[in-house]
Amino acid sequence: MAEKYITILGIFVKDLTFFSKSIPKAGQTVIGNNFNSGLGGKGTNQAIAAKRTGSKVTLISKIGNDSFGKEALNLLEKEKINKDSIFISDTLPTGSAGIFVNSKGENSIIVYPGASSSISKKNIDKIKKTIENSNIFLTQLELPIDLIKYCLQIAKIKKIITILNPAPANMEAIRILHLCDIITPNIIEASELSNIKINNAEDIKKAGKVLLNYGVKEVIITNGEKGIIHFFKDKISYIKAENYGVTIDTTGAGDAFNGALASGINFGMNTLDACKYANAVAAMSVTKIGTTQAMPMQKEINLFWKRINEKKKYNY
Repeated sequence: MAEKYITILGIFVKDLTFFSKSIPKAGQTVIGNNFNSGLGGKGTNQAIAAKRTGSKVTLISKIGNDSFGKEALNLLEKEKINKDSIFISDTLPTGSAGIFVNSKGENSIIVYPGASSSISKKNIDKIKKTIENSNIFLTQLELPIDLIKYCLQIAKIKKIITILNPAPANMEAIRILHLCDIITPNIIEASELSNIKINNAEDIKKAGKVLLNYGVKEVIITNGEKGIIHFFKDKISYIKAENYGVTIDTTGAGDAFNGALASGINFGMNTLDACKYANAVAAMSVTKIGTTQAMPMQKEINLFWKRINEKKKYNY
């Protein structure tokens, strides 16, 4: 039997991260205290997170024929991620992102998808089998909705598990939610998609139920240091956030969670256990600077996961 693998549709960007005491407001200039240049994009981050947990991963993306594009190919080669579904544009540059991080590790981001935004249905048709033969299909909202919908439809026809990370929030996503087995909004995205202003735990319950009513099988709302809420039918489960160390940079934490979630399910975990596993991986990621660089390695993950389970076993 062929090894089960995850297919991820998403963008690749060059990350330029600036650290300062506070994130500048409109018209304001602040002096930074650190800078980091890395590689990212939600699709790329999630692919690396999934691969480093031990899953086989294929990434569908598009890059420019430029220096950033070469960095992308080198990264995928280094991480042993299948790059047969990476397309190259001769007219558009590789995407880039400006990331601003304050002293609390909170961030604001501007993303320019570049060549990634020009992935076409014709491109997808060329690598259709990649989606059809996978075990899980994971994507986000950094690409055009119609393209995402097209890929989700391909996956659903073959009864592949479909996961949508609805980020950045986009109300148009409502029309594709019925194609998703699992969605993973953070608290802000859940609020926008459900049209419910979330101020407390009761509001979160309402938002989760609204999202289920769009035809999603399972809803996972991530709420940073407050943990995770999992909705399935009439059951709501609460998962506390794990603590691996001092939070330095939360950029990419959601991607660490999503990649690890897909990987956990790929390993055969039920969704709730995969949430707990992904929760641990995300907690590890925030203790490092960057996005792809911050995704923890399998050996490190296994040790932390073992420690978590031993604590639960002996109740301490």
